[in-house]
Amino acid sequence: MCAVEVDDFSDLPPELDCMRIPEQTYAVFSHDGHMSDLEKARKTIVDEWCTRSGHQEASTPEIERYAETFDHASGKGAVEIWIPLKS
Repeated sequence: MCAVEVDDFSDLPPELDCMRIPEQTYAVFSHDGHMSDLEKARKTIVDEWCTRSGHQEASTPEIERYAETFDHASGKGAVEIWIPLKS
């Protein structure tokens, strides 16, 4: 789901879906490469970093945050990968 943060759902057009994401602790990682490598980076974070650090991934939405410098045409640029962590 592509998303944007809003304060209120009441003025949104009916064709848009709304999702409330509960307050959550996230581990945030930078990916500055091609989009085709994003899933590999995510898998490395979950399989390796979480294991070494003693953290576990929570069953809440992950977030990808694209920097203004991200080039959608080339698929390259900075992306933050937010992994939700169990408390």
